[in-house]
Amino acid sequence: MRREDFDWPVVRFSFTIFIVLLLISSALVTGSLMFKKDMLKEYTMNKSRFNSISQKYLTVDEDEEIIRQYYPEFITLYKKGFVGREHRLNWIETLRASSERVKLP
Repeated sequence: MRREDFDWPVVRFSFTIFIVLLLISSALVTGSLMFKKDMLKEYTMNKSRFNSISQKYLTVDEDEEIIRQYYPEFITLYKKGFVGREHRLNWIETLRASSERVKLP
């Protein structure tokens, strides 16, 4: 085939359409890759947040179980006076009063 046998306007139009479609498809592929990167970043951030919240929830759950386990023992010790309000101030006042009566320096 010789160069003069080609229908150049038709070939030129088809080639132009091909180039335009190639540019559009490469823009779409680039855009989708950028979107994927952004979504992966957001997914990683949300997964990290979820893991942090889950860990806090599990910690609260464990703390609740410990409270449930040791609360009866605490109440028993509180009623016996081993745990609860401290009476150090009363002891100090009593010791000072005793030292004044006995005349200790």
